[in-house]
Amino acid sequence: MNFETRYLVRWGIPGWIFIILLSLYFLIRDIESFTHSMPQGNGSTIVATGAILAVIGIPIGYLFNQLHHTLTFVLTRKFHGYKGWDEYFSFEARFENYFFTYEVQRDNEDSEQKTGIGEKILERYKYLLSRIHEIGSICFAIIFSEVFLTYWETFIGGKINLTIIIYHIVIICLLVLLLIDRCYFKRNLEVFVNYHSNIAGLKKYYRD
Repeated sequence: MNFETRYLVRWGIPGWIFIILLSLYFLIRDIESFTHSMPQGNGSTIVATGAILAVIGIPIGYLFNQLHHTLTFVLTRKFHGYKGWDEYFSFEARFENYFFTYEVQRDNEDSEQKTGIGEKILERYKYLLSRIHEIGSICFAIIFSEVFLTYWETFIGGKINLTIIIYHIVIICLLVLLLIDRCYFKRNLEVFVNYHSNIAGLKKYYRD
């Protein structure tokens, strides 16, 4: 999978989940009305509609991704410590330089097995960051779908039946599990960064 496709899929997933959740809600709420609202015709019409929704899901998912990044990463770095972003930029530059320095130091040692360790550590760092943002953007998609549906039920949709209540309970439970998953990777990243900061002789950026 090339670079462009990989990122399109990553950005599209939250948007597709948002569309699926809304579609599932209206399907459960009134399957007859939902069926009538779907495009009628041959298979090509249905495929075209699916393709359009898939394309629409990408910018929606990208928006959720950026909202999550801004609210949970950019703004938190802004108010972290006295210098905010400048402090973080300085730390990140020195922290990433540590990986390259680590690589050079290990390559100069008499052990072929240690070659490439710095690159593997950097890949682990990138993986943890990407997992946090992937899960977080999906959480945003679920939250926004629940906010939209709550507004719909309050001002437009009318009565709420037992099936709808069960739907919301299931979705909220799913959201809680994903938030726990995100907290797991976030703490994993913090311990990882602090551990290698200590090796690099840098001040720890996260709490112990």
